[in-house]
Amino acid sequence: MNSGKQRRWVALALWLVGMVLLCGSCGLVPRGQQRVPQRAALVLRHVWAHDFYGNKTLWGSSGLEVGTTTALSNGLLVTPLADGRVVAVQMATGDVAWEQRYAAPVRAAGASVGQTLFLGGGDGWLRALEASSGRELWAFDTGTAVEAAPAVAEDLVVVVNAGNRVHAVNRRTGAFVWRKERARINDFTLMGQATPLIDGDRVYVGFSDGTVTAYALQDGALLWTRDLAVGLNRFRDVDGSPYLFGDRLYVASAMGGVYALDPESGETLWQQKIEGVRAFHGYGTAVYFTSSQGVYCVAAEDGAILWRNVVLEDALLSPVTVGQRYVYVGVQRLGLALLDRVSGKTVSLLDMGSGFTSSPRLIDGALFVLSNRGLLYRLEVEDQPLL
Repeated sequence: MNSGKQRRWVALALWLVGMVLLCGSCGLVPRGQQRVPQRAALVLRHVWAHDFYGNKTLWGSSGLEVGTTTALSNGLLVTPLADGRVVAVQMATGDVAWEQRYAAPVRAAGASVGQTLFLGGGDGWLRALEASSGRELWAFDTGTAVEAAPAVAEDLVVVVNAGNRVHAVNRRTGAFVWRKERARINDFTLMGQATPLIDGDRVYVGFSDGTVTAYALQDGALLWTRDLAVGLNRFRDVDGSPYLFGDRLYVASAMGGVYALDPESGETLWQQKIEGVRAFHGYGTAVYFTSSQGVYCVAAEDGAILWRNVVLEDALLSPVTVGQRYVYVGVQRLGLALLDRVSGKTVSLLDMGSGFTSSPRLIDGALFVLSNRGLLYRLEVEDQPLL
């Protein structure tokens, strides 16, 4: 495809997206699904779109090999791509600020502190990059693929790799500090690895053997271990990253369900048998998440299900992003779904030409979504609570 045709294709795609967004309040509803009445007009405005692949767009891509964006404090948004590139664009304009290429794709979001970005790669290396330029500051070899974002504290970076090994390294130099390991009993995980969670002087890690473990941050001393998949012989892995909300630690096993634990002792406070749960997001007195059965909102206190929305039958859903008024979720075979945060009813289903499996990002009224075909969109959204 020559450059003229490519530009015309991109222009047509953006025009179609603009028409979809202008019609956002009416909601694009797949054939056979009932339209949900609107509570109020939905305002979505297309600002820009960046095509990372151009005429090499992966038409048949499922999106599972596209990473999740990371927002930096300097106004950049970093996007890992399936071809091994990591690209930083200006959030205001979509213009490329810098680009790096690696032998294996980065399959997870990064973590940033100040002017440093930390990324785990499919080649097993944990890298620290200068946020303004992408220049590598140091690299540490974990031994096998890293499929989850690292966690960063004042002095340490903690990362878990696909071999169930946890590494803690010095944040400024990449020097080894401590390592822990658990036996790997699953050959694969359903939704990738769980990102470690650092809180104060401890770090919580989920493993593919179905356990969640708390370690002392400074030296890796074992504090407690909790098995979330007792009696299960397969799909035990903890894919939902540990999430601290209020005085509870929320975790999930692929087949074992959702747990609220006491973060001090690991004691179970409540459990819901919901399978295939992904990342959690707390808001108010509720916790939101996606699973293989749809989007859920549960009471943080006791796990009671407040609402569930299937969104689209048999479709893989991205982790949720929760705003004041809407819940945003990517739909693999469609595009972007917006749900009412309080009722869970579908407000709009936006078909943007390909699905989304990367989690949407809501930053200061701007919604950033990365499609399975490598198009990154910035949308302005009116996400204020109703009076």
